[in-house]
Amino acid sequence: MTDASVSSDSMRLRAADAGDEQLFLIWRNDPLTVENSGNSQSVSPEEHGAWFHAALADPDRLLFVA
Repeated sequence: MTDASVSSDSMRLRAADAGDEQLFLIWRNDPLTVENSGNSQSVSPEEHGAWFHAALADPDRLLFVA
């Protein structure tokens, strides 16, 4: 993956990195996200961490923060 980012005056898109783990966990366990996801349960920090680091290491998956 490249280091490129996309930005404008109103939005910036960048690749997620290990420092975003807590942010993704907060988003994942947000009540509205849980309600509208295929899994109606919150996930533990340990379960999320395993998924998040595997996703970052997977060359076939891209995670972004906008």
